[in-house]
Amino acid sequence: MLYIILLLLKIIGILLLSVLGLILLLLLTILLVPIRYRVAIEHGENLFYLKGRVNWLMHLLHVSISHIDGLLHIRARLFGYVVYDNLTPKKPKKPKAEKKKIVKKKTIKRKETKTKETETKETKTKETKRIETNSKDNKSNEVNSKETNSKETNSKEPINMQASKKTIDTAPTEHLGKPADENPISREAIPMSKAMEQVESLDASRDTKKATIFLEDVITEEQENRKSFFKKVLERIHGIRDKTITAFKEWKVKLSRIFSTIATFKFKFDLILSFLRDEMNKDGMRVTFTSLKRMVKHILPTTLRSKLIFGTGDPCSTGQALGAMSILYSFYGDKIQITPDFFKNRLEGNHFAKGRIRLGTILIIVVKLMFDRKFKQLKNNFMILKEAL
Repeated sequence: MLYIILLLLKIIGILLLSVLGLILLLLLTILLVPIRYRVAIEHGENLFYLKGRVNWLMHLLHVSISHIDGLLHIRARLFGYVVYDNLTPKKPKKPKAEKKKIVKKKTIKRKETKTKETETKETKTKETKRIETNSKDNKSNEVNSKETNSKETNSKEPINMQASKKTIDTAPTEHLGKPADENPISREAIPMSKAMEQVESLDASRDTKKATIFLEDVITEEQENRKSFFKKVLERIHGIRDKTITAFKEWKVKLSRIFSTIATFKFKFDLILSFLRDEMNKDGMRVTFTSLKRMVKHILPTTLRSKLIFGTGDPCSTGQALGAMSILYSFYGDKIQITPDFFKNRLEGNHFAKGRIRLGTILIIVVKLMFDRKFKQLKNNFMILKEAL
């Protein structure tokens, strides 16, 4: 019995070790086996030709890209079987079509039920409206009949309102003074000279009371006019003062904001300068730059052949572009041939590139960078700077 248990444990252990070995083998193949690529490009005035391929692990995974006569073709194969091809026509899926038919039938049924419900509602509303109109007509007929009966009863009773009413004796009243229309004095705002003339005319006609009242009214009106004029002047002065105060306050707020923004910008600029001038941060930036340079050098093609003829139509701009392209000579030397055309606007050339990308080397570069002490210090200082900003 013990022997059987040990044998089972032995088999389980062998299976687990074999599974772990397969996983390690897969990881090692993914990390160590490089992804190879090859690209050939030819372009001219009315020409663009592209042909490229990417393969991994002895063409177990193969992707080919071509652009010939304006037609783009992408094909992916896994273990020799075509996984993706953009030019193959897609087969129509039958079950989805059947589902669409079922959905259409359901929608038609729902529409039919909705139309039936609306028709029934309309008929109900029409019946209710008829019943309401009939009830209103009956009520109006009853009211009319009552009104006619009341009129007949009222016409039978003799009424002589004019005979019963007596006219009120209106005794002729003596006019104590002149009516309002004939009064020559008007209480409008008029100058004092005219007011004195009117007062003298009233004294001549022995209307002393009216003259005194008129003088008092004219004096009060002049005083009110003077007060209103002074009030208007004071209001304008106060308005100008308030406007100047508000404008001054607004300018003060704007200037304070400008000074605060300048101060914050200066503070941030000083922090960035101190971050860049720190020796630890400089060492960390050097480490990151060297690691990124290694990564780019690994990804860039190992073999390159390029012939380029270009021109912008302007000798000055073509010279500037040629100076910018001269940086590529430091990487590839004589593999790139650039011939400028200072008179025509053209871009023609043939290019061929071949290289490989190994995921293991990229992973090693990244892991080394992440565990570097200088890079960690740079990362911490950058986080502190970010919080301060």
